[in-house]
Amino acid sequence: MYITILANQSTMPPLKSLEAFLASHRIQVLSKEVLPVPRTLADRRYAEGWVLDAADQDTLALAFSAVGLDDGVDVNAQLPTDRPADIKLAVFDMDSTLIECEVIDELARRAGIGAAVSRITERAMCGELDFNQSFTQRLSLLEGLDSAVIHDIAADLPFSEGGKELMLTLKARGIKTVILSGGFRVFAERVAAELGMDDVYANTLDIEAGGTDWAGGCTHCERRIQSDDTQDLGPHDGDWIKPNTCRRRRCE
Repeated sequence: MYITILANQSTMPPLKSLEAFLASHRIQVLSKEVLPVPRTLADRRYAEGWVLDAADQDTLALAFSAVGLDDGVDVNAQLPTDRPADIKLAVFDMDSTLIECEVIDELARRAGIGAAVSRITERAMCGELDFNQSFTQRLSLLEGLDSAVIHDIAADLPFSEGGKELMLTLKARGIKTVILSGGFRVFAERVAAELGMDDVYANTLDIEAGGTDWAGGCTHCERRIQSDDTQDLGPHDGDWIKPNTCRRRRCE
């Protein structure tokens, strides 16, 4: 098994949780190597690749991400059967992933109801509400908000550092990049354009006549976006980039 470890600083921090995890599963580190990072991020990123002697690799692979969070690093596992050269499609969430905010919470803050909408978002992130319930509740609170606010927020989104470098790397490898989001298309299109991504699948807001208010409706729901729309992403000869666990711990 091969794991990559990415630190959000110029040196690797202590990896006590990772080392304890390896010891508890009797996994030996066979070799380590320093991996290249983009020159634009060299002063605030550090990466290593480790070759591990591990049995039961399929079971352990997904556990590494959670262990990495405890050490403040990203850890991703590649199994011997994984072939990076076969990957032709990379699909990304938008909110709190490619951008460092939840757009619907930003809309609520502008409407003066930020705390109420954030509580609903938090409940959804923790599994207390399904997406459709939380989406409907949040949109109903935002009904009547001046539509000019949408364009103001879209023009000033806080992009996650490293996004452009990641998309350039994927494009250089011939990988199609797509946003697949339960958020709003007007924001997803802005993000895709800024990062040079290939396509967007997201909810479309229904703007009321005149363009001064919006009714809080949408023409898609998350379930449709995550099922029907994915059939349109191909053809893509090869594998999808595997999803990883969320980097934000919201429910502790």
